[in-house]
Amino acid sequence: MTASGTLAQNSRDLQQQHISAEELCTQCLAQITAGNPSLHAFIHVHEDVVKEARAIDEQRARNETLPPLAGIPIAIKDLFDTSNLPTSYGGRAHGHAPARADATAVLRLRQAGALIIGKTNLHEYAFGTTSENPHFGTVKNPYGRGKIAGGSSGGSAVAVATGMAPAALGTDTGGSIRIPAALCGVVGFKPTYGSIDVTGVFPLAPSLDHVGPLTRTVDDAAWLFSLLTAPSTSAMLRMSAGDHPYIPIPLTGPIRVGIPKNHFFEKCHQGVNDTVQAALRVLASQWLRPIDVSVPHMDVLPEWQRILITTEAYSVHAETLATSRALYGSDVSERLESALDIRAPQLLEAQRGQAMIREEMNRLFDQIDVLVSPTVPMTATDTGQSKAFLGALEVPVRSHLNRYTNPFNFSGLPAISIPCGWNAGLPVGLQVIGAAHSERKLLSIAKLFEAALSSITEPTSERFHKPTTS
Repeated sequence: MTASGTLAQNSRDLQQQHISAEELCTQCLAQITAGNPSLHAFIHVHEDVVKEARAIDEQRARNETLPPLAGIPIAIKDLFDTSNLPTSYGGRAHGHAPARADATAVLRLRQAGALIIGKTNLHEYAFGTTSENPHFGTVKNPYGRGKIAGGSSGGSAVAVATGMAPAALGTDTGGSIRIPAALCGVVGFKPTYGSIDVTGVFPLAPSLDHVGPLTRTVDDAAWLFSLLTAPSTSAMLRMSAGDHPYIPIPLTGPIRVGIPKNHFFEKCHQGVNDTVQAALRVLASQWLRPIDVSVPHMDVLPEWQRILITTEAYSVHAETLATSRALYGSDVSERLESALDIRAPQLLEAQRGQAMIREEMNRLFDQIDVLVSPTVPMTATDTGQSKAFLGALEVPVRSHLNRYTNPFNFSGLPAISIPCGWNAGLPVGLQVIGAAHSERKLLSIAKLFEAALSSITEPTSERFHKPTTS
């Protein structure tokens, strides 16, 4: 077994001593050494992780009881505070010293036995969708070195896609977990707003910020979610890969799947739309019952989302931006300063709209089990590309990448991106959305979809479909 395996596979192999924690971490470090100079997935690598792994191997040899993730390396987006590794938030304005304490999610992973192998690259201060970072390099897509990985959690997605780590943590304010997951061919899960503690995570927009995992399978995402939301440390220590609160439940009968009639299949690249429609046909041939639905207020939601994220982000950075503007990349500083053009009545309207939309969008699920859409309207674009054509329609790349994801930050609903096929050799993601706090149902359905789509998501051509680190 190698680092390219799943969390569950690695856990079983470690317990059965088919591989040691030292060997697993060494394999991850070898992948990082081979790939990071060109992919820029990591900002900081924890070289002493091998010593920590060796200590776990010694405990296992003594038949000591170990926590559920003991010896498994996990990558952490460099937006999370870590007490033993530099924390940059993807920028230069706040220094690189280790934080005084771990973010709550990082601490929970350490308590579960995970080994933090390093801090992954991101769009500066998480305020962007491409992970083109002027300070630490553009995160490159492992399926095409001239392509973006998506953002802002681009480094975390690349780490998982290439076997640099079996899993990673990311954050999602407008799609920052799901966008890179879709563009890099991995699973990215954003739970219901507030489900995972964000203490110790540098804020982008507090009313929209979420924490979630990037993994190779839905099962792994469910396991990590269980560990990160356990009611107590003792409860968390009892949660194995095969026994935790979000083990998928058996589903019988047709699944009522909402197909949006508005917004979510509009302004979409034809190749992405064709790939998603082919995936939906595969699902419909088994047990999917499609139901056409209209998602409310999509005419005004994108603008309200922009107002909230921009004003909240500016409030976080205003003092530092005033004294250290030269330390910010130009795209981020310009986006932050655009908040100065927003007036108080606009902000109040957006805040009222958010409360209304959370209630109204949640009511959609009285008639459906899940909602589906493409995760991203296009495949990975070229690095540095600012405009893209969808047929005859020209769109701005950065703002268009989150067209289908940001409604579920605004509404706070749980959403997951799973691979659903390929277009021109690049991954395409299917977004599956559930009602608030319906994670177990959502993950159960996503796992069924994942299994049903395996025939069209497995690589069929190494030339196009094999992620590379060299």
